[in-house]
Amino acid sequence: AGFLSHSLIAIAAGMAIANLLGSLLQVAFAYRIQPALRIRLFASDWKLAAQLARYCAGLTIWSFGVFLVNGMDLVVVGHFQFQAVGYYSIATALITCFIGFNFAVINAFMTPIAALHARGELGSIRNSVLLATRWIIVVNIALTALVFVFGESALTNWVGSAYAQPAFFILKILVVAQAIRCIGGAFCVMLIATGQQRHGIEGAMVEGIVSLCASLLGAVYFGPAGVAAGTLAGTVCGLLWILMRTMPRAQAVPMVRKDYLIEGMLIPLLACLPVAACALI
Repeated sequence: AGFLSHSLIAIAAGMAIANLLGSLLQVAFAYRIQPALRIRLFASDWKLAAQLARYCAGLTIWSFGVFLVNGMDLVVVGHFQFQAVGYYSIATALITCFIGFNFAVINAFMTPIAALHARGELGSIRNSVLLATRWIIVVNIALTALVFVFGESALTNWVGSAYAQPAFFILKILVVAQAIRCIGGAFCVMLIATGQQRHGIEGAMVEGIVSLCASLLGAVYFGPAGVAAGTLAGTVCGLLWILMRTMPRAQAVPMVRKDYLIEGMLIPLLACLPVAACALI
């Protein structure tokens, strides 16, 4: 659509059509898996709907905090320095892929953790969270190293040198921010899977508010790089809040902070230190 029309409206229509077809296919496959499935509006269980609304209320607030982190950067950049939106959006597009890969992996833990919680196997949940956190750190350090080493040449081949250099500087800041942010991903998925998502609301809002305020200040004094640095500041605050406040309070699955720091974070960080040092050099 973009190639043939060069129209944003045509591109948006293409995205809308794809989403609609995806939804229809999902319904069709649901009927294939469950032929006896019937959807009737008047068969709704309103008590169950109220329970679902209460469960989702916390996640909705949580999502708003995430929006303040990931959804406001381009708005802030566009307000203070509109000419920078182009190369900043290139960096954020790549970061969206980075985030999508991470949470596709992390969210796969949700159903097994919920099943373990239903069986009361709290020790297995704890071990799963620690194992997932270790591997998330290892994979993200590897991805971050690849970005630092090959990112500029890849961007140059993709968008040309005029956009590649400023976009690459922004990309380096954002990829470090998201790598830090994903460290707590397995723990947050565990909160949702065990019905403790209300404990994650404060951390999400703190991260979102700090990110937005720091991005606004950064935009005033440092331009687009300051906006990216604001996102980094928000992610660091969000991770610290999880460690200092959320973890001691969410005790449906007891998680010892010292064990999480040493087994989940410090060991993989030390193991990957040579790779990170080589990438920086």
